[in-house]
Amino acid sequence: MMKLKFVSALSFAVFASFTLTGQQAKNFGAAVGSNNLQDFTSMQMRESLVNAIINNAQRPSNTIDLSNIEGSPYYTDNFKKGQLFYKNDLMGSFYLRYNAFQDQMEIKNSDLAEEQFQFLVQSNDIRTMVDGKEIQYFTFKATDGLQGNSYFTKEFTGDKYVLYSNMRKKYSPAKASTNSLAQSIPAKFIDDVSVFYGSKGEASLMAIPKKKKDFLEIFPYNNRPAIKKYIRDKRLRPSNLDHLKSIFIYAESL
Repeated sequence: MMKLKFVSALSFAVFASFTLTGQQAKNFGAAVGSNNLQDFTSMQMRESLVNAIINNAQRPSNTIDLSNIEGSPYYTDNFKKGQLFYKNDLMGSFYLRYNAFQDQMEIKNSDLAEEQFQFLVQSNDIRTMVDGKEIQYFTFKATDGLQGNSYFTKEFTGDKYVLYSNMRKKYSPAKASTNSLAQSIPAKFIDDVSVFYGSKGEASLMAIPKKKKDFLEIFPYNNRPAIKKYIRDKRLRPSNLDHLKSIFIYAESL
């Protein structure tokens, strides 16, 4: 029976028992390259850095039975081969899967079912690339002003702006029927996707405002009339990701 395990917040200082295979060590050494070898004086130090990035968190005993929940805590259920980066350095290739309910990046050496996954340390210095999509951990501010941290998928990057989607899953508990005419509602995972923007090179993101007036205030004052006209003429909706990309591409040209 499949179980979903809840985990506590992870610390970047914790080292994992995870080690590189011989082939991964070879690939990692080649990926570092001669230009960066001054930062990694030995293979042992490089392996220690990888171990510091991957956290072998202790698994608590409290679990939830997925067989009684509709949907999935993942947008992609299977592990996929991807790349792991620390700042601008490639650490190697691993198998990765994002748990959108727990907001954790799961990582393994292989896609073998018997291999236990570990959790990637949550840090803005660490990013992954899977299926051509870059995922990174950011600080964010929501539309209600609350701040937090989460994983984001890069959707657009320009000279001035970046766009990221935050693809989470919410858990909706089961609701028993209150009378014979009403049906019980099963527990389920619900998609919760929102889009954030930021300035290129910054480690903090802001939620896209829902009101058109507030949305235009993202951009410099002198550019707002042109952007407003562009949105009207093209019949664009900032709530649509493809439309949003088009608006930011246009804003980059001003």
